[in-house]
Amino acid sequence: MDGPTYAHLNAVAIVGMSPNTKALSDSERAGLTDHIATDSLAVVAKYSHDGGFQFTLTTNFATARA
Repeated sequence: MDGPTYAHLNAVAIVGMSPNTKALSDSERAGLTDHIATDSLAVVAKYSHDGGFQFTLTTNFATARA
């Protein structure tokens, strides 16, 4: 996946999961999605090389037993 595609899909997810966007029209949601994706391109470009997009993703998790 390339960086711009990632930025767009991430923006779609953000807008789709936000309860604040439920009252927006389809065209308003599409405009917001485009705005977020476009604003993300500069950051995404830092992780784009030779047509690909790659970044390190880490997580922490814990388990407990009672």
